[in-house]
Amino acid sequence: MLFQPGSSIDTKEQAGLSYPPFRPQNEGSSKRRCSLRMKRFLTLVLPGLVGLLWSAGSSARAEMIHFSWVPDPVMLRADGPGSGAVIFSHVQANLNLTPLGGTWTGIATELRTVSSASANHPDTFINRPYSLTLTITDNHHQSLLPPIAFTGVLNGTLSRDNAQLSNTFTSPQTRRFFDGILTVTIGPYNPPGPPGHHRTGSIDAKVVVIGEQPPPPVSNVPEPSALALSSLGGVLLGWKAWRKRRHGSLFKETVI
Repeated sequence: MLFQPGSSIDTKEQAGLSYPPFRPQNEGSSKRRCSLRMKRFLTLVLPGLVGLLWSAGSSARAEMIHFSWVPDPVMLRADGPGSGAVIFSHVQANLNLTPLGGTWTGIATELRTVSSASANHPDTFINRPYSLTLTITDNHHQSLLPPIAFTGVLNGTLSRDNAQLSNTFTSPQTRRFFDGILTVTIGPYNPPGPPGHHRTGSIDAKVVVIGEQPPPPVSNVPEPSALALSSLGGVLLGWKAWRKRRHGSLFKETVI
């Protein structure tokens, strides 16, 4: 049947035969949709994947800090006109920090004695002052905080055959910084022996750094496998949500 122009039915639209004209797929539009899906994937799945990798490798990440204990004076002389002295050593040490922090316990200085005085006329030490200054730097030799000075005095007697020396700290033995994240404690004091004796004295110290996530009680620490499974569960849930969103977006794209 032919339809003439001007008749009651003169177009395909009026005949109810309207179909969307065929158009080739727009390549740029397809790329944009793929980019959007990838963004959704990264948003939903990547955080769980990062958690999985962190649980597997966080124990291997460490940051080293360096300690330097500097005495002043290096040779603490007896009261005049005595010949004796106590020699302080300069000590350097390192500490590997993990995300949980770290603890260093060691010697801040070693103590040795020299004297030619006899036991009947020993050298004397009456409130002889000294200081130990701690500096902390990173791997790039940058100071992490201002120098920390600890002070004390030695009292007693020293001869070539005997040493009776006591120590009194004149500054606080424990110092805290950064709201308790870093704690430095000086002591205890171990007295030195007489000159040439095998017993070397020392002043010990302890440095504690608390990480962002202190370890929980041992009974509540999850096994590494549990941490990995928990992170893997986050990955799977994110992947499921991404698939659901992707399916829904594809469904909408195919509806005419």
